[in-house]
Amino acid sequence: MPELTYRNFEVEIAPAGPSDYRLAVLNSPGGQARSVLALPADLDAFRQRMAVLNDVILEAPSAAGAALARDVGESLFDALFPQEIRNLYDVSRNVTRQAGEGLRLKLRLNAPEIAALPWEFLFDPRSGAFVALSRHTPLVRYVEVAVPDRPLTIEPPLRILGVAASPDGLPILDIDGEIARVTRGLQSLIEAGQAELTWLRPPTWRALQAALQQGPWHVPVSYTH
Repeated sequence: MPELTYRNFEVEIAPAGPSDYRLAVLNSPGGQARSVLALPADLDAFRQRMAVLNDVILEAPSAAGAALARDVGESLFDALFPQEIRNLYDVSRNVTRQAGEGLRLKLRLNAPEIAALPWEFLFDPRSGAFVALSRHTPLVRYVEVAVPDRPLTIEPPLRILGVAASPDGLPILDIDGEIARVTRGLQSLIEAGQAELTWLRPPTWRALQAALQQGPWHVPVSYTH
């Protein structure tokens, strides 16, 4: 699979009043735009759905949980992409797609209550897909800090946690093949003691939580739908 070059679709959300938030596209292949964050009208009901989703994802995967994740994700997508911002997003996706590039959704969330929302669940109802699950549209959060960046130093080996899953109800992935390819690509580093590769078994949410407690992990590797 060829490596992608990414361009940014950088969105800032900042307070504009007691319960209003300013939405601005600071940088994108399609240009800039400003609007207002279109939060769901019934915020209490939306928060209740998020609370239920938080409980559901800790349990075994289910059709009801997937439907709830899509519902919450679609509400967040509608909030982040009112019509003028959505048009700019579509233009940016077309520009990067034609150039063989990816579009990185970069969120600057300048309000704690907004940062607490699960933006990683963004679900585009037009494509029927979670935005962040596509390698063409990764999502990252940008946090402004008042301290300079420090060089990242790691004492070898580099610890890599791999998670590969093929959920029920979706086309089957070649999990064993993906694991073999990644392992083969890192074999020389592993043999030299420069890297450790651990695959999560089973690839469940609870197993992931337990594995993260056994860190530190330096690199995540994920294959899923």
